[in-house]
Amino acid sequence: MEKDSIIYVAGHRGLVGSALVRRLTAKGYTNLIVRTHKELDLTRQADVEAFFEAMRPEYVFLAAAKVGGIGANSTWPAEFIYQNLAIAANVIDASYRVSVKKLVNLGSSCIYPKLAPQPIKEDYLLTGPLEPTNEAYAVAKIAAIKLCKFYNEQYGTNFISAMPTNLYGEGDTYDPFASHVVPRLSQWGRVGGAIGFCAAVVGTTTTTTTAAPTATTTTRTTGTTTTGSGWCAPGRPYSFCQHKNFGSSAFIYHLQALFGGTHKVYERTPPC
Repeated sequence: MEKDSIIYVAGHRGLVGSALVRRLTAKGYTNLIVRTHKELDLTRQADVEAFFEAMRPEYVFLAAAKVGGIGANSTWPAEFIYQNLAIAANVIDASYRVSVKKLVNLGSSCIYPKLAPQPIKEDYLLTGPLEPTNEAYAVAKIAAIKLCKFYNEQYGTNFISAMPTNLYGEGDTYDPFASHVVPRLSQWGRVGGAIGFCAAVVGTTTTTTTAAPTATTTTRTTGTTTTGSGWCAPGRPYSFCQHKNFGSSAFIYHLQALFGGTHKVYERTPPC
């Protein structure tokens, strides 16, 4: 790319997109194009085609996506598959139609089978079932990879896909329900103190208890809900549970994925 090349970064407000903008700017690229969702809805094909025809970018970074953690993916799978399919199809096809020189499609490690051998190799794609909790998102991301592959084969384009894995940092999502586990952990660490007790709340009939001071686990006789208690600050008892101000619902989903168990109802008692 030349320093004055027309470069479109789709999804410039997200974790990856914002990092790309910062890096490109620092490297001296002066002709970056960005649009907010309000300015350009990438799920609308006609709008995307009109934008590409008017701006005619030479290089495209496709970092735009509907993203979220386990809770969000499990709750809104239709939105995750539709919006991500539409974004990928519209941007990739429009890039071909205006002869974009190179497109980089950002994917996700969730495209690989749930039980893929470790370390994961690219050859493991489509060799087994996906993780059910984010299957909709993964299918859309796989479709985007295949779109790039087949456009390259049929039209001679230069569209490549890269899989950023386990990203977190500046520009990440800290939404109580929609975030991934690492930003949620960091948020809990910021607002609630120590987080070593967290595993104590996972499960139905069995739980994992941490070494936090006086950490305990109990199973209620009225259902399958399990609660755990530990310490969030010296001398302050803490009962881990669902609370609108702390967003532990998403956190429970994250812990379930790590340790197993069923999320039912959690109640917060003493404020921390």
